[in-house]
Amino acid sequence: MFIGKQSRDFLIETASPAAVLSGVEVAQPASGLRCPYVLEISLWQDAITRQQQFCTQLESLHGDSVPSKVQLDDQKALIRLDNVQGGSHSIYVMEGDDVVSRAFRETNHWEKREVAAVVEQLITVADRKGVSRSEVVFIDIGANLGTFTMAAAAAGFKVYAFEPMETNIAAIRHSICANKQFLNNVALIETGLGNEFQTCGLYSGDANVGDGFVNCDPSFRIDAEVHAKRNISKRQDLIVRRLDDLLGSSVMDSLKARVAVLKIDVEGFEPLVFEGAKKFLDVVHPEFLMTEVNVANPGIVKQYMEYMSRWYDVHEEAFTGPILDLSTLQDPAQGGRRFAVNIFNLYLAAKSI
Repeated sequence: MFIGKQSRDFLIETASPAAVLSGVEVAQPASGLRCPYVLEISLWQDAITRQQQFCTQLESLHGDSVPSKVQLDDQKALIRLDNVQGGSHSIYVMEGDDVVSRAFRETNHWEKREVAAVVEQLITVADRKGVSRSEVVFIDIGANLGTFTMAAAAAGFKVYAFEPMETNIAAIRHSICANKQFLNNVALIETGLGNEFQTCGLYSGDANVGDGFVNCDPSFRIDAEVHAKRNISKRQDLIVRRLDDLLGSSVMDSLKARVAVLKIDVEGFEPLVFEGAKKFLDVVHPEFLMTEVNVANPGIVKQYMEYMSRWYDVHEEAFTGPILDLSTLQDPAQGGRRFAVNIFNLYLAAKSI
């Protein structure tokens, strides 16, 4: 369901192409039905219901067993891998040479250390508060194939997963069906997030198809040299929304003190996502946040971290690692620090923790 904001109403539009996958169609509201505040009331339950419908129809096609292979179109297919991430669950990955999918096929893991850090932090928060894991929420922005989402669900936590790419949505939907115990624990929200409501393009390279970046400039074109070098192509159009608009007051109130960890990996779009999530950061205020950064653009990263430092201390290497001196996030030619790699994760801990 694509939902656009018009003044204070939400307009429910027609289904996205991702709603129809491997012969399974997720029920959609009538086109043009105007539903004031519908997401504030039913964001979680709407997502769960859509997933249940998907799994029910998948079962009607394949019986009790989930398929080992799903053909999405003439060129794209998903395959099921069992006992991944230490044997805790199954996951669907791409059949081709996508880097994340290949890592899963060869090692049964992707970002093993980072996934472990997130799950351990979720457990730490639940234990410290003395609550069941089902009362603790993980938010995954840029869920990709669902690596972090599925690991958190396998550990017993509730998950909001935000993902706009159609092939990734297909993979996550099938993965949830393959792990029926997750059916009521994962809300998959099929949208991009940013600083304003708009239509953008989603691009990725052939080597990492599911790891797309967003560009909202209608005149943007892939440079021929870049395309030849990295095989970057436009995968689809998508709707981008502000998280503050998407959640609304009642959802934010229900999430207060419940969101233990938020992970975000949206290929450089992170600052714009949080620009559209100021109220969310003030009201929900996740205790811990893991974000990917690219210090090849040190000025942008510095501005991003200075903005986030209103709410968080910025740590290196782990949630309890050394606090990063933000002044080092500038061009090395101007006295900034040289990092061993350009792309890595930073770990943010709420200042009140």
